[in-house]
Amino acid sequence: MDVRPDQALYVLGFSLTTLELTPDLYWLKSAEVTSSVHQSVRYWFKVIDRGDFEGTEAESNLASIEWLTPRVLAHDAAVSALSKAAPFYPAGFGTLFSSHEAISKLLDAESLNLTNYLASVCGREEWGIKCMADMQISVLKYAEKEGLNPSASVTSGKDYLKSKQILKSIDGKTKQWLNDLTFSIQQTLEALFGEVVVRSRSSQAERTQQDELISSLAVLSLQSESDKLNQWIESWNATQFAQTGLSLELTGPWPPYSFCPSLTGSE
Repeated sequence: MDVRPDQALYVLGFSLTTLELTPDLYWLKSAEVTSSVHQSVRYWFKVIDRGDFEGTEAESNLASIEWLTPRVLAHDAAVSALSKAAPFYPAGFGTLFSSHEAISKLLDAESLNLTNYLASVCGREEWGIKCMADMQISVLKYAEKEGLNPSASVTSGKDYLKSKQILKSIDGKTKQWLNDLTFSIQQTLEALFGEVVVRSRSSQAERTQQDELISSLAVLSLQSESDKLNQWIESWNATQFAQTGLSLELTGPWPPYSFCPSLTGSE
């Protein structure tokens, strides 16, 4: 299939050659999604107008919620369906190649990297876990644990300033205590469910009212253990929140974006 100069290949991702369009995936045909094989890897793509993502119109397109939303949703739906069908490397939204030759060049360089990754995610899915702290509770629980009472015996201005200094110190030490707790949670999740990575967090998501985001984790869990993971999260919240002020919020499952190796040969 030749690609005209005004077109591009919008790549959804990569799988082993054994993944084909089963009845559950036939709807992808109506979305003009197809695939080709190079070496031991199948790549999934659709041919699009290059001007949608490049050139003079691209900037306004990418700034428009009305233009972006249906395309992002369509991308996520296709990637999710392919990821559920078989081990799949999900490409990010708007991943473009100029030609099949360019994709082949990438796969020549990354075929082993991709096949190793696909083997590692077989039967697994990504879950997100936000470690959120109610700081009022956490500070109080840390102070109780350490036997601290900064508000005691405040009878003068000097005592008040000393109390404020202690509170500031407790606040910093509480956050370190919470960081230690989330690291312990990460280690436990790795032992029980599989690989865990710490995800980047946006500044906008770090605080909601009095709850503060301490850490954001991604867990690559077996699909067969999703109930067990949910139960573990529920057990933590039921038994540990009152003792620490730290709650866990589970989201997903998702295609394993957080565990994808970088492909250095991409355009």
